[in-house]
Amino acid sequence: LSSPTKFEALLKFGRSLQELAQQVDQDHVSLLQDAFSLLAYADPWTSSVSDQLNPTGRESVCHSLNSAILESKNQPGRPPLEIAMAHSKQLIKVMANKDLGACAFADTQIFNQ
Repeated sequence: LSSPTKFEALLKFGRSLQELAQQVDQDHVSLLQDAFSLLAYADPWTSSVSDQLNPTGRESVCHSLNSAILESKNQPGRPPLEIAMAHSKQLIKVMANKDLGACAFADTQIFNQ
C-alpha cells in the first residue's frame, strides 16, 4: 500500500471483520472467512475460492452469510416475508393437487417484481 492512511484503513477494516467473526455462530465462521477471503486475492476469479463468484456459489454463500448475521443478532435466519412466500407457494401446490380451481388465480410471481 502506498500510503499510511490507506494501510491504517485496511487494518481497521480487518479488525471490524474479526469482530464480526466473533459475533457469528462458530458453525458459520468458515463461511464468513471464505466470503472475505476473496478480498485477499489480486484476481479472485483464479483463486482457490473462485467458485463463490459463480451465481450458484454466490447465492448459497450470500444466503448462508445473511442467515448467520441475522442469527447472531437474535433474529430469525430467514426473513418473515421469505417464509410467507414459501408457504404461499406450497399452499398453491396443495390447492392444485386437491383440484381447487381457485389456485389458478393465485400468482406469487407478482410479488417478485
